[in-house]
Amino acid sequence: MFRCSRDIEGEATVCVAGRSIDYRLSGEVADRNASRFTLDSWPYPDTREPGTHLGHLEATWAGGDEISITATLHVTNPDGSWSSNKQPAEPSRFRLHRGTETSLRTAC
Repeated sequence: MFRCSRDIEGEATVCVAGRSIDYRLSGEVADRNASRFTLDSWPYPDTREPGTHLGHLEATWAGGDEISITATLHVTNPDGSWSSNKQPAEPSRFRLHRGTETSLRTAC
């Protein structure tokens, strides 16, 4: 039983190919230690921005400075549409490490 809210809300910035993409995040923890959680993400402010974007995220955290993530990616066409036959077949896996605001600005 949880005594506090299991909800997670937030923002993220992803740096790719010489540009950055801002995302809104919403999800919930799966256990009381927050060692597993899920998030849904969408580009912000333009949810139809062309390119490859994060979608549903499944994450694990062992309590240190690293989060392991399996993400479903979504491809948005140049006209802002979405086609089911142009989506990646496999999820993407990556790890996030603790960093500083300076590190983020340097990377972006």
